[in-house]
Amino acid sequence: MAQGQYNERVTLKKGVQLYGGFAGSETVLNQRNPALHPTIIDAGNAGAAVKVEEMATNATRIDGFVVRNGRATWGGGIVCVLAAPVIANNTIVNNTSDGYGGGICLDRG
Repeated sequence: MAQGQYNERVTLKKGVQLYGGFAGSETVLNQRNPALHPTIIDAGNAGAAVKVEEMATNATRIDGFVVRNGRATWGGGIVCVLAAPVIANNTIVNNTSDGYGGGICLDRG
């Protein structure tokens, strides 16, 4: 995904690999730079910023994002129930939870 702020909540489907940090002119993945071109998912305190679909494996990935302003009972930033995705190279800030995992919640269900 290209740099910018996305004011929404994301459901990461099984097998999907989502990468941020692109300026928009890159032609291959290793040309992106998340530090220079931040891609922000901002949930606006309206629920978990990123919800990973159940049964997602390490074939599922979120990489190179700023995940912020999530607020949920479980996992304000990223919530994974019965899922084991790759979560890499992200900045997870200003997320809250009324229960477990303000930033990230991993639950076996």
